[in-house]
Amino acid sequence: MASAEFDNFKIQENAYPHLDNDKKIEYIGRLKSLEELYTYVDIIRESLTRELVVNGVKSFDDLTIDEEKSLPENLKRDINELLKDDSSSDKSDISETETITI
Repeated sequence: MASAEFDNFKIQENAYPHLDNDKKIEYIGRLKSLEELYTYVDIIRESLTRELVVNGVKSFDDLTIDEEKSLPENLKRDINELLKDDSSSDKSDISETETITI
């Protein structure tokens, strides 16, 4: 019986950092704050949905745009300008390496 040789077999190190107690507490706090944020967003979503239902909107098909009541040309132009990707402009004063802590 021949033995198998694994020349290219390498064990990779764990990609996740080893956390000390302070970091563990910080991560748990982040998770709790995200949970609260999720609850807040869910409440807003339910409220907006309720308002649409009360106003007779039961599906997206109920909201159609008439061809006669289309958007004005200047508004279309402004929307297109906002949707353009202007990579030459400075979008932020924060560099990619900086982080913001809330």
